[in-house]
Amino acid sequence: MKPHLALIIAVSLPSLAQAGCSEGSQVLINCTFYDGAKSVTTCLQGDSATYAFGPTGGQAELKMSRHVVDVGMDPWHGFGRWIAEGLTFDNDDYAYALRYGIDRLSEDQRLEADLWVTYGDQTLAHLVCDAGSIKAGYPLPLFDAKIASGQTWDQEEMLWTTSDNK
Repeated sequence: MKPHLALIIAVSLPSLAQAGCSEGSQVLINCTFYDGAKSVTTCLQGDSATYAFGPTGGQAELKMSRHVVDVGMDPWHGFGRWIAEGLTFDNDDYAYALRYGIDRLSEDQRLEADLWVTYGDQTLAHLVCDAGSIKAGYPLPLFDAKIASGQTWDQEEMLWTTSDNK
């Protein structure tokens, strides 16, 4: 790992209390698309995660709220070139997957993110976040919320399991 990478990440990422989330909630991954015309906002408040997509500053075209257990999360695996995490909101057969990451080996170590919209196994859209618009916190606070809700991340199998004890 490059020296001071954690400091670079901390400095380049904005405060979790901003970027379109209500007071008392935390930013998961937020960004704009199409030179700021559209935006996606995902937030965590307690054991609830929200997703909103639509015109920046306008009424959301799609809003969802899910219990953290029902939000997919792929935490950083701890190895590889990219420090990356992602989350997925399902809505019937549609899935909205947001990913962000930093290439540890790049010179600028610029934060990148994108949104994938799928229907079943078909990709309907792939939107790349506008450079400089990405707000995310490493590690995503969703990880701890899932643990608090009784889930366990199995690093070997790379999947979440739910404890029968909770």
